[in-house]
Amino acid sequence: MNLKSTTLGALLALGLLTALPASVAFAELPCCAIVGIDKASGTVTLRDNKTGKTETVTVSDPAKLAKLKVGQAVDHSATPAK
Repeated sequence: MNLKSTTLGALLALGLLTALPASVAFAELPCCAIVGIDKASGTVTLRDNKTGKTETVTVSDPAKLAKLKVGQAVDHSATPAK
């Protein structure tokens, strides 16, 4: 049993998730958190929540880059920065 299922089980037992739809209550948690943003180079540094490893990725859309914040939880499908 992992921590996520244990936590969800405890919340269900306490009745704290009864108001949430199942799709929200059992959604996967984001894989990563933003730990750094370099707007000049268009890159974001992410930390994997499971391993603690960091990776710097390029954000190709300046409008999306402008909306990101350090500490924000994200999933990514990006190309590593060079």
